[in-house]
Amino acid sequence: MVDDPKIAIVIDDFGGADTTGVKEMFSINCPMTFAVMPNLPHSEEHASEAVAAGYQVIYICRSHVYQGATGWRYSLVMGITLQ
Repeated sequence: MVDDPKIAIVIDDFGGADTTGVKEMFSINCPMTFAVMPNLPHSEEHASEAVAAGYQVIYICRSHVYQGATGWRYSLVMGITLQ
């Protein structure tokens, strides 16, 4: 692994039903972070495998922008349900 990283590499959208290439991604010897979508068929499995392989894992938090009555023209609203 690199001692003094200059950029962050985040591999997105793990956890879904299509597992094509997942094992290959976990075998790359490079410091990366894997972003896992929660509450999908392979979310926990992919997160656990990434951690076991020595990678960092972050969870994707769904959000959307809408025009609200908060005084701000646009608001970012987090919309995730933990099960």
